[in-house]
Amino acid sequence: MTWSSYQILLFLLFSSRPNQAFFLSKLEERVIHIGKNEGLSLLKASLISSATLTTGLSPFLQFIKEEKFPN
Repeated sequence: MTWSSYQILLFLLFSSRPNQAFFLSKLEERVIHIGKNEGLSLLKASLISSATLTTGLSPFLQFIKEEKFPN
């Protein structure tokens, strides 16, 4: 199943955590390619743990270190 950008935005806007600050301007789209077995493993693990996608997909993402500004 693939979600469109519109579906993802609606999910984020109407998620079960309305009190959690979430800035849509900070979202960016990432495309990764994984095989069927890897996808099924991620799906299975995501039903068990809430950190599966963060942990499992982290090698595919480049994180930008936040610059710390002096006070």
